[in-house]
Amino acid sequence: MLQHAHATREQKLEAFAVLNLGIIQSLWSGVLNSDRAIERFYNAENCLYVRRQIKDATCDEIMSRGVLLGDLLEILPPAESQRAFAQELDTIRALSLKLLSTNARRSTNGRSKRSLVPPHA
Repeated sequence: MLQHAHATREQKLEAFAVLNLGIIQSLWSGVLNSDRAIERFYNAENCLYVRRQIKDATCDEIMSRGVLLGDLLEILPPAESQRAFAQELDTIRALSLKLLSTNARRSTNGRSKRSLVPPHA
């Protein structure tokens, strides 16, 4: 999804953030479990892609945290693991929103969104 040759860096960052928000929502709601999220998205291949191709510290942190989600549930006692799992999901969510916010500011180059709308003919 992020490998489209014609996508700009900003488009890749936005797609990455939105995709993560969807995964986090799916994990919160129970539609997706941590094992499946790691298998489908937070895996070694995607981590390497993010590190080598996207080259963004926030994206790299999100992937690193995502990889550890399954470990939290396995190594901690149940009540503590649920708390830690929820905290990690909140952190990934916050990082994804930060990425969207930062990317929106970068893509407008300081102009308001209104100034980006072409005038009516």
